[in-house]
Amino acid sequence: METRTPLDGQKILILRHPDAAASMTQGITNLGGKVDAVPAIAITPIPSGIAQITPEILGPIDTLIITSNETVSILFKIHTIIDLLKLKSYIAVGPSTYQSLINAGIPAHQIKISSIHSAKGIRDEWGASLAHDHVLYPTSEAADPSLIKSLQCASVTQVALYRPETIKIAIAHANQYDYIVMTSGSIARSFFSQYPPETLVATYIAMGQQTADVIRSYSSRVITAYPSTQEGIIKALVSLQST
Repeated sequence: METRTPLDGQKILILRHPDAAASMTQGITNLGGKVDAVPAIAITPIPSGIAQITPEILGPIDTLIITSNETVSILFKIHTIIDLLKLKSYIAVGPSTYQSLINAGIPAHQIKISSIHSAKGIRDEWGASLAHDHVLYPTSEAADPSLIKSLQCASVTQVALYRPETIKIAIAHANQYDYIVMTSGSIARSFFSQYPPETLVATYIAMGQQTADVIRSYSSRVITAYPSTQEGIIKALVSLQST
């Protein structure tokens, strides 16, 4: 008798570039799922924002709040500040961002992880420890400004380093999928701008609460993956098949 695997027959769309989704794709495929990985946004660096991150600006900063892998990638290409970056403390939103900082050479003891992907989560988990800090929040142009308003610290500066831009999602039709995986609010907004939610039947798997909140503004069929990692997404998919 043929042995069934947990995701047999399930079609899953991952809204990421195939290279970025390679590990997740392999994990799902190993469990019998069929995967298409297609980007929904392009990341465009903002030169004027990057130019603001100078040694003079970074010098007095105690803590950087980092919410995405894209931020890490852009920051650590600014060669004039790399030595300073390695001296700072960090709050990383989610384990994926934490790992990106580790890969960039930041020691683990300099990084705190925020388990809740939201401005409120960062404030509630780490706000008290930032009371006397000068904070830098390098982020996306589309970032929620409520974090800046909610933090009580010595100073906080938000700098937009990149903008997520909507690109055409190269799929034949969205209703061929049982599940659609989204890893950021920008990806969700891009997808729903091209595929109205009332025409769709898929269940959405969100990486992080903030992504889930954006999806929920379009559709109630959303499951938040815990932990907020590729492994967490695969676990959520398998769990849905066992219910």
